[in-house]
Amino acid sequence: MIAKLKTWLRPAAFAWTPAEMFIARLGLALLLGYFAVRTHLIPFELVPEKENGLVKIMPLMWLLDPTALLVMRIVCGVTLVLFVFGLAPVLTFLPTLFTLCAMGSLRNSKGDIGHTTQVLAMSALAVWLCYVYAALRRREFWRVSVQTQRAAIFGIILMVSGSYVASGIVKMKATGGGWIGRVPSMSVQMIKANLSDYYSDPDDPISTTMTEKAPQFFIQHPVVAKVVFGTGLLLELGAFVLVLGRRWALLWGGSLVLMHAGISMLMDIEFWNHMALLGLTCVIPGVLALWRERRELVK
Repeated sequence: MIAKLKTWLRPAAFAWTPAEMFIARLGLALLLGYFAVRTHLIPFELVPEKENGLVKIMPLMWLLDPTALLVMRIVCGVTLVLFVFGLAPVLTFLPTLFTLCAMGSLRNSKGDIGHTTQVLAMSALAVWLCYVYAALRRREFWRVSVQTQRAAIFGIILMVSGSYVASGIVKMKATGGGWIGRVPSMSVQMIKANLSDYYSDPDDPISTTMTEKAPQFFIQHPVVAKVVFGTGLLLELGAFVLVLGRRWALLWGGSLVLMHAGISMLMDIEFWNHMALLGLTCVIPGVLALWRERRELVK
């Protein structure tokens, strides 16, 4: 059993098939289409109070005009379809990348940082830079090679893994290395997070389980709290193993997805972007690889 487990955890080279790469592009396009084209990133009567990001170096206030934003939505939608089929990705991916970063900059200027979209923007930038490099160095402009497509997907994994490791380091640095020791105080954060929706909308039902019973349980059982929340920190700090190969990506990526599901249940804080990116680049390809290996063994 142990020998089989060691074999299963063996670092393997990333070798996405064309079908898997198409699924990854389609999933990324749907994610970007939702956040860059739909209403989630439309500024809410937004006039920047403090310039942050792109607003400092280029005029972006024109995006606050509903007509201009509608045009950008249409452009992004059309070009994303072309991007999914791998056509001139340097051009077809750029409008959506620009819109995502521009809207994020405008919201951040208002103080709405939007942590859940940061990893999506970083991943999108990594993908685009891979295509730019291929266009400049390999003359791959209208169509890109399988090698370039794989590099673009790997760029997403690099950004995701880097963001988790950075998050873990920040937690350790901010607490002087004593984050796990302070974990029982997370009960207060659980209460605040679960009540935030209620204070924004009094008609939103309150879960007494998550605002009273669960926090009280973790206060009374600090060891359990340290195991539950401390495991999340270890997963973040060890997220660099996502780049080691399909098997490690499946194991660690799946664990991070479960971590986010637990955070969503306990604290009502959603990280759908992280879960989706992990699913598209780590979990789904890993499961498909294991399925293919099992089929070959059966044959």
